[in-house]
Amino acid sequence: MQTKKLIYARPSFLEGMARIVDVGGTLNEYDFVSEDSQSASVYWESPPLSPEALKRYDAAVPGSAERIMWMADKQAERRMHAERKAIARDSRRAYAGLIFAFALSLLMLAIGAYLIIWGNPWLGVAIIGVNNAGLVGVFVYVANARRREREQRRASGDSPY
Repeated sequence: MQTKKLIYARPSFLEGMARIVDVGGTLNEYDFVSEDSQSASVYWESPPLSPEALKRYDAAVPGSAERIMWMADKQAERRMHAERKAIARDSRRAYAGLIFAFALSLLMLAIGAYLIIWGNPWLGVAIIGVNNAGLVGVFVYVANARRREREQRRASGDSPY
């Protein structure tokens, strides 16, 4: 039987661009595999190991399967704790941003009103208008960003809705 050499992994666009500027020709080495070779892959997402692998570990070292599962549980607890802290921190930051935006908006409204009262109505109206346009723009941007995020979650199946 005649074996052919095939490229195992095709180069990406960036690798192709890197080959253009490659002076020494060091990027021209590809990973080749012969056509008659075989490969197999197993994909396991969660828990950390498949039941068969856990059985093999436990057969090799008694109690190791329980230890591996305990370590996975501890890691999950640490990850959830870190996520809770990050969510709380982001919530505090968002609340502080709202307070700052409200205070800034009131300040700009007061400056605009002051200018209108003291004889410069066009500038006062312009400041108030720019302030309101900025608030509306931020509201629209955030609403669109949340809508896109919900649509992406629905499309990927991550959303409970």
